[in-house]
Amino acid sequence: MDKKREVFGKKISRNFKIGDLVRWNKLGSEKGEEMGVIIDLFDKEIGGRLVYCAKIVKLGEKMPVIVPALTLKMVSESKIYEIQNN
Repeated sequence: MDKKREVFGKKISRNFKIGDLVRWNKLGSEKGEEMGVIIDLFDKEIGGRLVYCAKIVKLGEKMPVIVPALTLKMVSESKIYEIQNN
């Protein structure tokens, strides 16, 4: 019996996209709130279940971190501007 596996957090977090500026609280950190830009969105198995995650480059850092998308809050959506030639 092969059931389709539901991805935890995907329905709630589906409005995020690459380039969005987001923030989240890091548990156990004295810094408290973290902020960065999403560079990838994907499903990852954590603790035996699929979790929707975001790969994020934190502001002021080069190395990306992986954060469950369910913990993210939108700061600013990415905008794509189309340049028209006249």
